[in-house]
This record gives sequence, structure tokens and C-alpha cells, in this order.
Amino acid sequence: MTLHLAAAFRDHLEGVGWLREGGTVVVAFSGGLDSTVLLHLLRFGVRLPPGRVHAAHFDHGMRPESRDEVLRCRGRAAAWEVGFHSARAPSPPKGQAQAREMRYRFLEEVRERTDARWVMTAHHADDQAETVLFRAVRGTGVRGLAGIPRRRPPHVLRPLLPFWRRELEAYARDVGIRPVSASSPGASGFARNVLREEILPRLEEAVFPDSRRALVRLSEVAQEEHAGSEALARWWIHTHAPKEEKGAPSVVSLSALEALPREAATLVVRSLLAGWGAHPSRAGTEEIMEFIRTGSSGGTLQVAGGVDLSREFDLLRVERRPPPPSDAGSGSGRLELEATEGAGELNLGGSTVRARWKLDGDPGGSGRLLRIRKPSPGDAVVLRSWSPGDRIRLTYGTKKLKKLFAEHRVPRSARHRVPVLAWKGGGVIWVPGVDPSPDALPPPDSATLHVRIDADDVQRP
Repeated sequence: MTLHLAAAFRDHLEGVGWLREGGTVVVAFSGGLDSTVLLHLLRFGVRLPPGRVHAAHFDHGMRPESRDEVLRCRGRAAAWEVGFHSARAPSPPKGQAQAREMRYRFLEEVRERTDARWVMTAHHADDQAETVLFRAVRGTGVRGLAGIPRRRPPHVLRPLLPFWRRELEAYARDVGIRPVSASSPGASGFARNVLREEILPRLEEAVFPDSRRALVRLSEVAQEEHAGSEALARWWIHTHAPKEEKGAPSVVSLSALEALPREAATLVVRSLLAGWGAHPSRAGTEEIMEFIRTGSSGGTLQVAGGVDLSREFDLLRVERRPPPPSDAGSGSGRLELEATEGAGELNLGGSTVRARWKLDGDPGGSGRLLRIRKPSPGDAVVLRSWSPGDRIRLTYGTKKLKKLFAEHRVPRSARHRVPVLAWKGGGVIWVPGVDPSPDALPPPDSATLHVRIDADDVQRP
């Protein structure tokens, strides 16, 4: 068994190419049997030289004997001539999820410190079977049934997944090694122990003698199904929602999405959100799909993970949730056209609007030239971004800018970049794409303020 496991482990690593390019390896070393065997296999089975293997031990502080185990782990690493790194949680984690997060954060810190290529953990086939059964009884989907992946991007590998615990136990007996600790820090907890010690043995005794292998086969089938559906979803997204540049919003045609079967559309949306780091639950996914089917144009749905979904006419827009818009660029987010002549600029959501003005004369420059009446005493003309409630009087009546934007299909996400020329005391004079309000036109033979606005690079109705 010793030679068999060592040779099979070596063949497995060579087959997947994980050690082909060399590099240093960090082993998550709890001191339990599994991680002790993994460390021994790498050091003496694969025969990696001492400088290429490091053991990383994280003490969660959840058991009184854990401090002594750190010392024994250190001694074992020294005996096998591997580097040793340890850390202790400042306070015990409040649950398995927090314990796992702390442990992986520490492993990544060690990997960076040692300039290692990989972090390796000692998950094996029995762990896989328990994970699949645990997730199945909780009602997981295909992704959950895929179980423990052999690789956790970007740097974590699980090289013992093809091997059973009984093989690891036989190897440990044959080479004469004993674990430092009887149980691993941050062990799986009560539910996992029930599955391991009661449910799985009973299944194999009374239902199906090869239940563990069947569960591992199920994980392999689920992995293939999940990988295939993800590949198709990514192909669809690449075809129907190509991104012009990194960080740009993803924009999908709603009609193209609705042409898909409901199940396929759900997969596409989940894959699209995953690309933005959002992984909604089943209930969250149902809420998202309902919003896509029945939401109105201009509506926005906030998704857990800092992502916003918005409907804009026939388009679905996915983007990182921005901070509240700030029209910084001229201090207060507005440019007051003071005196009888001048020039200035305003930044609206990253777009620059330039203005030049002159009383009774063309101020020069480029852009749209507006002729408006001279402000009355105590009033002034202001260039700013639009505000909810803004109205403009047109030749056929008064209209809210919000309605004007909808009529001209200006996306809600772009409206904060639309410049507005208004009286300081209230009332909109002009927005791009429409004629100035007739209320602002100068009477015959009266002083006229000439305003030239260069807003060609900003959103307009």
C-alpha cells in the first residue's frame, strides 16, 4: 500500500501538471492524519527538496490542547526539514465559515511570504462524499453537488481528492508516522460528524454498500454538468453582451434574454452576476428573474455583493454599485455665470462641460450658442446637473425633465451627466437637445446674454 499510494500520488501530480513547472509548495498542516500524510508524500514520496516545502499551521484557539499541538507540529516540520509557519486567531471564530475564512487568509499570507506557487490542503475522497451528501440533504443545486473542487482559484490545490482515507491510514501505518493531533482544528462540527460516523456507515450497511463511491461519482457528474452549462452561459454572454473595456457595465438585450428558455435565462443571469462577484441564493435569483420579467424601464434592483441591475428600455444593465454621484469639478457642483463676460467648466460624472458667456456679443469658442435675456437684479444664470423635480417650459407647455429623458430614451444611469442651464432662483432655461425655454428669450431691443456651451461629449435627450 505504501508504494502504491506514493506512486499513484506522484502519477496524479504529474498527470495534472501541478509540479511540472517547479515552485514552492505550502501545505495546510493541522497535525491531523490527513495533512501529516500529505506533507510526508510531498517530502518523501515525490521527494521535493527541503527548501520547496513549507508547513503552515493555524491555531483557531478552539481547544485547550491546541497550544501544545503547535509545538509538536513545529517539531515534526523540523524533523522532516520543511519550513514551518504558524499563527493563532486573536479570538476563537464564531462558526465554521469564519474559521475557514481565517485559515485560508493565513495560508495565502504564508504563500506570498514564501513566494510559493501553490497551497495544498489534505481533502480526500471521503471528505468529498460527506460534502455531497451534506449539501444534498440541504437541497443544493448542481453547483453544490459538484462538491469540493480539486482547485480553488487562484492558488489552492487538493491533491488527495482521488484517494480514500483508508489509503492514507494504511500509508501512515506502513511508513510509521503518527498524527500530531487526534482531531483537526476547526473540525467540521456536529452535523458532519453525524454523517461521517452514523449516516454513511448505515447507508453502506442497509441501502447501498458502495454509497461513498456513488456520492463521489455524483460529484464528478455534477462537476461536468456545471462546467458545461457555465461554458454555454459564458458563450452566450460573450456573443450577446461583449464588454468593450474592463470595468464597463454588462449590457444585455432583454428581448434576446427572453427568447431563451426560462431555465437557460436563469443560468445566463447567474453566470453574468458571478462575473461581477455576486452569487445570489435561490430566493435571490427568483427575485432577480421577476425583476427582469416585470420591472419597468428605469427601475434598479440592488443585488448582494455590491452589484446593481437596472432596466433601461429593452436593455438589462449590470454594473458595480457606484458611490452617490458627485458633480465635483467646480466646488459646489455648479457654475454660476457671473459678471458680464467669463468662462468656466463643470465636471458632470467624469464629463467636462465648458461654458463661455458675454453680454451683447459672441463669447467665442465652440459649442451651442444660446441667446437669453439678461438676468434680473438679484438673479443669475447657473450651469449645473439636473435635479429630480426640474421642469422646463417649452412652446407647447411645461414638462418634467424626467419625462423628457424617458421620451428621448436617456438611461437613468446617465442622467446625472446631463447639463442644465437654469436661473439661480429656479426654472430651467435649457438642456441639450431642445430649444431654450421661451420664457428665457430676450425681448426685442434688450440686453442679451450670449452663452456658448460645449457639451458634445455628455449625455443628452
